[in-house]
Amino acid sequence: MYYLFEFKRAWSGMQNLPLYFDVLVLGNEPGGLWFLREFERLKKHTAAKLGWLKIDAPILEIPLPISISSHYRINTGTTYSAEIVTKSRLFQWSPEKVFDRFKSLERSLGEKTTDPTLAELRSIKEAVLRNPELITLSQALWKRLGRCREIPEPQMVWAALKALQLTDWTPEALISEISNLTTYLMREGDFLKSVEETDHPEPNQKGKIFKLTLESGKVLFSKLIILNFTAVQLRQFVTNSVVGEWALCPDDLLSRFSNYPLTLKFGHYHLPKNIQPLTLLLEQDVLPEPDLEMWPMSLSSNDLNQSVTLWVTDRTDFSFEVFTEKVKKALARFQYHFPTALNHTVSQSIPLGVDICYSEEQRVRVIKAIENSRQELYSISLLNVRTRKKGIYSLLPALQCTLPYPLGTLRGAEEILKELFSRKDRETNQTLDNLKTLTSP
Repeated sequence: MYYLFEFKRAWSGMQNLPLYFDVLVLGNEPGGLWFLREFERLKKHTAAKLGWLKIDAPILEIPLPISISSHYRINTGTTYSAEIVTKSRLFQWSPEKVFDRFKSLERSLGEKTTDPTLAELRSIKEAVLRNPELITLSQALWKRLGRCREIPEPQMVWAALKALQLTDWTPEALISEISNLTTYLMREGDFLKSVEETDHPEPNQKGKIFKLTLESGKVLFSKLIILNFTAVQLRQFVTNSVVGEWALCPDDLLSRFSNYPLTLKFGHYHLPKNIQPLTLLLEQDVLPEPDLEMWPMSLSSNDLNQSVTLWVTDRTDFSFEVFTEKVKKALARFQYHFPTALNHTVSQSIPLGVDICYSEEQRVRVIKAIENSRQELYSISLLNVRTRKKGIYSLLPALQCTLPYPLGTLRGAEEILKELFSRKDRETNQTLDNLKTLTSP
């Protein structure tokens, strides 16, 4: 009995010991999850200790260009090409259709993740001069694949040409490929109180390390920290003093506008089989107003049911009454193309009539859910993965947000890996070989 008591006491003490990691990723964005997988692959002979502070929020499926998934060795499923639909015609955004329609475009534009060459940019400008509708089509793709509001026209066409072939991807699938990962769930109300440099907590280990203290009282130690939040989540889960030390200004990053998902679920009903998983509904053939006349529609299915998500653009600090009017317009636009579909709706993610049919508590809950589901758009593009603190890196989605999402953060993660594994203390030639494989175009 005495030994059992001693064992329980020792185990209790172990449970309270602070935890140490080689890398700790904070947040759910794809770039940080990919970084964890690649860091373990490059360090596999040393059994790196990896940690993930996961936010208690769903990690949504995203349309990912095949050129990006191939370059970054991301396992994907079925491929498809988006369709762009107006009241007068339908255009499939596929390699065959695009390069046949816009003959002056360089075909290499649809194959690489590297920046366009001068020759490729010239071919884009020539194609736009001959066919101004190329801007409209590219802008429709950018509304679903982009994360910034203003982008030069050649860059927008280049981004759209990355998306000639797409696949649906859930970034959290990367976690299943990591063997040595400890995950913690960060719920609403818990936040990072402080980050400070301190001595290593393990015996016989020299050098400084970061000590992270959460509101819940949990203390974590990590040699390297990757900020993997959105701008809004950074404000929700990190104190202002810590954000200031990192020299990040999320309020300045955010655009005045965001995209909001309106998801409709149908029971025992499917749209016609030729509807693509990403369909872009436009009200005009040439230069429609993006916020009011472009409706990206994402489609997902199982054997019995189907759901459709319409993306509605409104102000980041929206008025609920104005917002619901835009939701009604999105539903009317959907009904124009699919007259009988709404008769089979079993649920709708954004309820109408909240202001008159719901209590104040329910209304607040609905508005909170809308805010949490929004897709952030950015007015400033971050260019650097480094923060003011050495050893703390930022993979916020505003990083290189002039690129199709999430290419900017994947490039940032790649940059961090190059920096970490190009130091003089490289451990083996095998690591170098792995890194060459990683960074090859």
